Amino acid sequence: MSEPWQSSCSIGSRWRVKMTSRAVKKMLDELGYDEKALGKMITTYREKTRFSAIAMLWICFFLSGACGLVYQVAWTRMLTLIFGASVFAVSTVLMTFMGGLALGSYLFGRIADRIKYPVRLYGILEIAIGVYAFFLPLILKQYDFLYVTFFRAADPSFFTLLLFRFTLTAALLILPTTLMGATLPILSAFVTRNLKSVGWSTGSLYALNTFGAVLGCAAAGFYLIGRFGILQTIHIAVAANVIIGAFMYLAFSRWQTLEAEDADTSQAAHVGDVRTSETPAVYPQPIVRLVLLFLGLSGFCSLGYEVLWTRALVYHLNISVYAFATMLTTILVGIALGSFIFARIVDRTREPLLLFSAIELLIGISAVMSLPILGKFFNELERAFPGLGTIVWLPSSNKFIKSFLIMFVPTLLMGATFPVAAKICVPSVRKVGKSIGVVYSANTVGAIIGSFAAGFILVPLLGIGKSILALGCVNVAIGAAIFCINPQVSFNAKRRLSLAAVPALAVFGLFVWRFTGVQFASPLENAGRVLYYREGIGATVKVFEDNRTGIRQISIDGYPVAATGNQLDWRGPEGQSAQAHFPMLLHQDPKDICIIGFGAGGTSYGVSLYDVDTITCVELSREVPKAAPLLAEVNHDVLNHPKFKLVIDDGRNFILRTEKKFDIITVDATSPKCAGNVSLYTKEFYDMCKEKLAPGGIMAQWMPYHLLSRREDLMLFKTFQQSFPHFSVWFTSDLGYFQLIGSKDPLRIDFQRLEKRMSQRELRGELAAIHLNSPAKLLACFAMGEDIPLSLFDGIPVNTDNHPYIEYFRDDGGLGEFIFESRVGQPPVYNFGDSPDEAARNRAEYSKALEVTNHLISAHYWWKKGYLGEALTRTRLALLVEPTNREAYVLHRVLEKKYKRLYLAKAAAAQGKNDIHGAVMACNRILRIMPDDRDTLALLVTLHQSVGHSRSAL
Repeated sequence: MSEPWQSSCSIGSRWRVKMTSRAVKKMLDELGYDEKALGKMITTYREKTRFSAIAMLWICFFLSGACGLVYQVAWTRMLTLIFGASVFAVSTVLMTFMGGLALGSYLFGRIADRIKYPVRLYGILEIAIGVYAFFLPLILKQYDFLYVTFFRAADPSFFTLLLFRFTLTAALLILPTTLMGATLPILSAFVTRNLKSVGWSTGSLYALNTFGAVLGCAAAGFYLIGRFGILQTIHIAVAANVIIGAFMYLAFSRWQTLEAEDADTSQAAHVGDVRTSETPAVYPQPIVRLVLLFLGLSGFCSLGYEVLWTRALVYHLNISVYAFATMLTTILVGIALGSFIFARIVDRTREPLLLFSAIELLIGISAVMSLPILGKFFNELERAFPGLGTIVWLPSSNKFIKSFLIMFVPTLLMGATFPVAAKICVPSVRKVGKSIGVVYSANTVGAIIGSFAAGFILVPLLGIGKSILALGCVNVAIGAAIFCINPQVSFNAKRRLSLAAVPALAVFGLFVWRFTGVQFASPLENAGRVLYYREGIGATVKVFEDNRTGIRQISIDGYPVAATGNQLDWRGPEGQSAQAHFPMLLHQDPKDICIIGFGAGGTSYGVSLYDVDTITCVELSREVPKAAPLLAEVNHDVLNHPKFKLVIDDGRNFILRTEKKFDIITVDATSPKCAGNVSLYTKEFYDMCKEKLAPGGIMAQWMPYHLLSRREDLMLFKTFQQSFPHFSVWFTSDLGYFQLIGSKDPLRIDFQRLEKRMSQRELRGELAAIHLNSPAKLLACFAMGEDIPLSLFDGIPVNTDNHPYIEYFRDDGGLGEFIFESRVGQPPVYNFGDSPDEAARNRAEYSKALEVTNHLISAHYWWKKGYLGEALTRTRLALLVEPTNREAYVLHRVLEKKYKRLYLAKAAAAQGKNDIHGAVMACNRILRIMPDDRDTLALLVTLHQSVGHSRSAL
């Protein structure tokens, strides 16, 4: 059958002429070309055309991989806004996404080898993915209604709700992910010409697609979402998908010759298959089936490792969105490089089964070696290079260094398994698509099960360290099993190697065993004695006690969230109690309270002191309330309070689903910089809370100004104000952080009613402990209200679900500088007293408390700026106004100690350099603040004696 041949004629016209190869031969004969020259010309043309086809296909498949990861990141964020940020909800989305990839690879793999025009089909698939991705956010808008309606109508159990979430997610994602999974077997069938190069043909495609995933992960995680927003990021990926698909479809005519040849010369392919089958090792079907089983187990281990490493590395990287993007990028880089490198190697080996065995063995060993790195090496490295131990929220080189040290070698080897398995499992050129579909789906199904098992079974049962060791043993067992079933290795060789390997692996296992029980620690944790350590399904929770002060702190994934002592620590009980007392005192008569976040239980206990009907506390992690008995001095066993109800759920998801109205909703979550927490700081969440407030209700939001810049402070103010026009900003009594107070109606504070409530016997002691022993001191914490100048918000964006600026923002304009620059307006107070004299006294008391608070605010500001001397001046002024003010006294003593420590260190450094004058000057700086300090006076005597001054003269 003659082959189609296309050429362009442009002599006087733009007509396109279709000519058969016989017509071309006749034309070339007339021009003097012989048949041999004609064959060479046609062959050259086909080779050049095929090369350009493959090159463009590689580029498009690379970009397709980038789009796929962008979709995964964006869709996961969008779905967790509906289903919650719990580990169950996130895992449901991940498993559905990967399940669709496996299904698409398997189903389309069965027809990939029979498709006449695979490039054209690939183009259609890319366009379909892009079109569906464009409409998916519109479909997702209806999910809120479906989800909430089902929950309220059925009141489902935990497992029923989990199943319903999975059903909704599968219905939404199964189509695009199936289409994504279809692309690899289809293109593998197109690019593979003979068995000799099947490893390179399929492995290079897989590697390029994964390299694209690296680009997509980095682009979405580090830039696109923070810069453009989630929806706009999806639209960028949609545009890329449609362009890729349209290009491949329209450019198809250039490659029609090759594809038609592939479709019409299957017999020639069969001959080529027979011709090349002597070089590669073709294994019998029972061995191929075992290899597929082992590949699934390898995928099980691979995703298990990723889950476990992510849980462990947050202690060294922090729990910001950039940390997770760094870890995923590192994993993908390793897999892509491994596939690319071994795709070339496997075609040159005569024993791919032996290579597969060695790879699995090395995966297990290298993965288990991450335990001593996590347990000891990182600590030694951070001592040698202190910069590596610095926890920063922004992307940084130390995040990548640590991630690569742990994950690069094992993920490189994981990537190698795909081309090696392809080499083993592809029996014929005519079955490349089918075989690759089965290989990819087997590995992906194993990965799905592994991600679930690692997070929900292995970690709670064994812990992170022992789980890594267990998975390492599985990999080693896979390697040993593959070696044993290899028919080309003699029995004696198997026996000798086993005798040598078993004791070596036993010694290695004993070496790493001592690291399996490691309790991970973050540089943010000044841990002394660890009292409680639980690696749960969703997080690792720890309670530790400071050996010097006896203060206990609770941390979640290495991030301290609450403490029993204060010492001017924002995590202390004052902050937790303030989160309860401020909204409770400002509300007229609160009865039904909702608290998001349990922490140490201080907020819950503070609310329980009031005459309320119900207290509903929503906590994400089951392990947090289990630690409550160790923090009893803060929570006072509030879990057993008759009006207290604990709900283990995502706070936002609870607010979305509940029908109940609350008088107060107080959000005591961790920092908005922590990954996933930004959903509790967006306009959409505040609108939800506003709908769930009863008439006269109040919304209270914890705000950590110490972690935010001036612009970020204003961003959250503006966001909160968009939902609550009647809003105000308050310092906590220890000035450690902010509370945003919002309501549907204007806030009006009756001074005398407030005084009466604060004098109740149940509250007096608790309020005095947090320096709120009078209404004047509470009112002095007012920072700004509705009369805030709108000009402050010029150019400030609103933090929304689509634009989570606060999670990605990089403004380093100073920690909360705006907080200390100015205070705007006065609290809306009336009824200062029944008589003019009483009103005057109360106003005078308020003015005095306001002056002291202003001095303390300034002291905090200068302390944050690093000017301890100026900060001490402010605390002295506060003590002059109110000598009995305990907060001013404590802050002054803390600053004195820091000031003394700073200048004693400078004096010692100067003395070491024989700079006596500099050392004396440093001592004099201390004595100006603390003229009777014995340590400084003793050092000063020593310094003077060293230059010949007598003690009596001194």
